Amino acid sequence: MKIAVNGKSLASVNPGGAVRVGLNIVHYLATLVDWHFDVWLPDSHSADVLPRMPDNVRICFQREDRHRTAFARLWWEQWHLPRLLNAGAYDLVLNLTNSSSVLRRVRAPQILLVHDSSFLDAEWFTRAFSVYLSLLIRLANWRRCQIVTVSQTSATQLKQAFSSLDQIVVIPNGLDKPPENITPYQPAYPYLLFLGSRNPRKNLKGMLEAFRHYCQNHPDDPHYLVIVGGDKEIFREVDTSQDEKQVEWLGYVDDKQKWSVLAGARGLILPSFLEGFGLPVGEALSMGKPVVASDIPVFHEIYGESIDIYVDPHDIRDMAQGIEQLLQSGPHSPAVAASRAEILSRYDWTAVAAEYRDLCLTMTGRKQS
Repeated sequence: MKIAVNGKSLASVNPGGAVRVGLNIVHYLATLVDWHFDVWLPDSHSADVLPRMPDNVRICFQREDRHRTAFARLWWEQWHLPRLLNAGAYDLVLNLTNSSSVLRRVRAPQILLVHDSSFLDAEWFTRAFSVYLSLLIRLANWRRCQIVTVSQTSATQLKQAFSSLDQIVVIPNGLDKPPENITPYQPAYPYLLFLGSRNPRKNLKGMLEAFRHYCQNHPDDPHYLVIVGGDKEIFREVDTSQDEKQVEWLGYVDDKQKWSVLAGARGLILPSFLEGFGLPVGEALSMGKPVVASDIPVFHEIYGESIDIYVDPHDIRDMAQGIEQLLQSGPHSPAVAASRAEILSRYDWTAVAAEYRDLCLTMTGRKQS
């Protein structure tokens, strides 16, 4: 079978969660099957930042380096990519980072992975991005793309927003295993960790207020809050202009640095208003770290009892109490430890790839051998 992969966003210099998931799907699926994969990139420059892939994955691009702006890459995806896909006689097209070619007809069936429904809220993204992605999903459905998402919670939210959507397939993410011999990040102070983008849905402003409230009530506590995560032009601006004590901003970090700051942290705080899956929670679990997370449906669906403390993301005092509980907590109870072990075994990338393999076979009318 010959598969094309839409690589418009996969070759990112600072890849976020959706890009890392897309790259993992391609890698593990190509490892699992003997199909041929062509990853189409907007330009040759993009190929420089892609990780090494299995031998049955070929990196393809247009020779001219002219698609480096966001608009140019969007235009490439909607106008040039369909021509390349139709010329390649592909059996299937994988779109793994929230967007697909929908303005021009693509002859091969398409899979579109939509990671969550957060783009629907114009308070979290720029209005232009919110409107564009909403229109794209409607057109993708009209083009008979198979919509996939990463949790039942996200599927429900997408169906509520788009009543005309055909069946949504739920295939969860896998969880990366931490590398061996991690060197923990060791500043001169103990710290709690926030790991996520600067998107307002992550509730960074509320978390800072909660940490400030905690510090006011515990003036002798030396713990800092370390904030890790990048920013994007499509995000609404988060007002974090207040002078914060005991807060360190690391900005975007690569995978090696991410595992390092997780290894050194006392615990993770993720008080998001909305998530599709919540990869940082799973990564913290894999490191044996306690977690304070928002009391939202998707975290109960994906992680259940493995999250130590659930808090109301709209309640500053409740989040501050969650921080206090985390810092006073001892070893995990047997029930929490058992739940974590089950979670880490359930969300395995090879199993995720097998689900995508089965979906690809179904969509192309082939039978599993």
